[in-house]
Amino acid sequence: MIPLRTTILGFDFSKGSKHALAHAVDWVERCGGELVLAHATPGPAGVLVPLAETAPVFVDTSELDDAMRARLERVAHGFDDRKFKVRAELLLGAPGSSLLECIEREKADLTIVGADESGLRTALLGSVAETVAREAAGPVLVARGTKCEVANGVVVGVDLSPHSRAALKIAAEVATAFGAPLTVVYVTPPILESRSAKDDGKAVWRQVRASAEKTLGEWTSGLRAKIEIREGDPAKELLSCMKEREAGLLVLARRGRSLLERLLMGSVVSKVLRKAGFPVLVVPRARAKAAK
Repeated sequence: MIPLRTTILGFDFSKGSKHALAHAVDWVERCGGELVLAHATPGPAGVLVPLAETAPVFVDTSELDDAMRARLERVAHGFDDRKFKVRAELLLGAPGSSLLECIEREKADLTIVGADESGLRTALLGSVAETVAREAAGPVLVARGTKCEVANGVVVGVDLSPHSRAALKIAAEVATAFGAPLTVVYVTPPILESRSAKDDGKAVWRQVRASAEKTLGEWTSGLRAKIEIREGDPAKELLSCMKEREAGLLVLARRGRSLLERLLMGSVVSKVLRKAGFPVLVVPRARAKAAK
């Protein structure tokens, strides 16, 4: 992932996307490449506007699109004095689908989307940020906060699967780029609660812990990383770890894009995105295959 060639920022002039712009600038300055500001509109063909007690009226939006393009380019030109290039892209169509098409077309190394405090946390599946995080072919950073604090620490959640190992690799690269400490977290189910005999449960826990420590020791060989093995609900434990370590970024692997996985979004990723008050970097399965 590091260095970056193309970073796409979903930008809609909202408070959340303006905060995400600050994150994007910091990432591109550290990792290089070009920053693309992508904004979606209905398109120059126009839209049908339903009016009360009348048939829908066709409204030509071409002038609005021209004005929006000029506004977007003014934002891009505000970075002309920086060492990296910023390009404005006006997308035609619904925000989620057009942004996904742009990601595929540009072969983006990283996509950044913002989420207002009142948005992703409380919305049902279907918000633009969550749709892109769920569907994009490359890593997606769901950014929160007014400034980038990745240097405070990077936490990566792993489940010992190949695609979580790929997420660990990317987390290590990000930690190196930002000079941040790296913590690798593996969470097991609550074994003791699922066993009638606590002694047997403790024995199983010791075996699981020993096996996980061995695997993660191999995975982190050569890395300056702290390993944490926890028991409980993965989403809750990852959120707790971020708070305890005052870390600035959480990295998670997304399992895939099957129908069930699209609905559940890997469950853990979905839960974390809805509750996190910090940036989350979601790594898709495709990157795991490449790493393997």
